[in-house]
This record gives sequence, C-alpha cells and structure tokens, in this order.
Amino acid sequence: MNSHQVLVPAVLTGVNWPNSTCSNLVDACLDMGDLNEYRITRVAEVLSDFRDLQYRITSANTNCPSQTEYYTPAWNMLRQCLADAKFILDCSADVSLPVGRNEHEQKKLELQHLTQVPALRSVLLDAYARRHEAQKIYLRQMAAQRCTRARKQILDSAGYFPQSNEAHLHTCDVQLQQEVQQITDEFVYLDMLSGDQRLGRWTVEDPGLYDLLNWLSTRS
Repeated sequence: MNSHQVLVPAVLTGVNWPNSTCSNLVDACLDMGDLNEYRITRVAEVLSDFRDLQYRITSANTNCPSQTEYYTPAWNMLRQCLADAKFILDCSADVSLPVGRNEHEQKKLELQHLTQVPALRSVLLDAYARRHEAQKIYLRQMAAQRCTRARKQILDSAGYFPQSNEAHLHTCDVQLQQEVQQITDEFVYLDMLSGDQRLGRWTVEDPGLYDLLNWLSTRS
C-alpha cells in the first residue's frame, strides 16, 4: 500500500470537510501520478502542522488564578485565542463537489473533479489558510503567556497590586501589546514559508499571502 494512503486520511481528519472528500482526494491524487503525489503530500504536511497548532492552542491554560487578573490584557487574549482557534477549525471547507444521481456516479464525478489542478489547489489553499491563522493565534498565545508569567513574578514578589508595582505591571501590558503588533500576516507567512523550505518541503504551488487573506476575509 502506498504510504500516502495511510498518511493522508489520518491527517485530514478534524477539518470541516465533506465526509467523502478526503478518501476521494487520496484516490484522485494517486491516480494522477508523481506531481499529484507532491500535492497530496503537501496538503498532508500543512494539515499536520495545523492539527499540531490546534492541539497546542487548546492545551493552554485559560483559568485565571485570581479575579483581579481576570480582565487583564494577557488573560483576555488567552481566552480570545482559544475562541479564535475553535472558529478557524469549525469553518466550512471551500470544497464544492458535483452531485451525481447515485453513489457510483457521485464518486466518479468527485474523482474527476478532484483530479483537476484547480480543485487540488483549492484544497491546499483551504489547509494553508487554516495553518496560517492558527500560527498567528499561537504566537499571540505565547506572547500572552509570557505576560502572565511576568505579571505573576511581580505580584508574587510583593503581594497583589501594591502601588509601587503598578508601573512594572503596566510595562508588562505594554510589552505584550508591542509583541502582538509584530505578529503581522506578512511576518507569519514568510516565517512559515521559510520553515517549510528549511525542512525541504515542496512549496512550488503554495498559495500567496493575498490568496490566504482573501480566503480568511470571507470567513471573518
């Protein structure tokens, strides 16, 4: 059995796609030869990254240890990151399939549709945009976690909200704001692309930043 037949169905789970699309996509790509092997492998890589990011984001602690810290920028951001991660996971896939008169004809039409390059690129765009947004969320989450740790150290050192530490706590919040401002779409896109290339991944048909932003804007 081709390794992609095992790898791809496992990786494509969890995203809001039609039930038959994943298996038919594998069959279609294997039927088309080497170039589509690259394409389906690329989709699998990107969705594997997305799944890992989702796991990290949803594993983060969002239970604030004190009521006084609950509405601080960092804890607000941690809760928002969790909500944003759920939203991007639940977005409907941009995969439209033809409809057949019966099950046999349906599968045949889906295979014909998915062997077309535009359809494969649409699947990659869907996966790529989800990964891009998840990476942005994860970077914001890490910045917020650094801020909560810094604030905790300040508060633990001299008790909660002494006047002498308000300036230090404010500095933590300002630092968080500055870090988040640096997490731009362009930065995330280039950083992820650079990481893919360092890993030797096939990026020839990767979508551009404009395409990702357009995909995301239709789901905001």
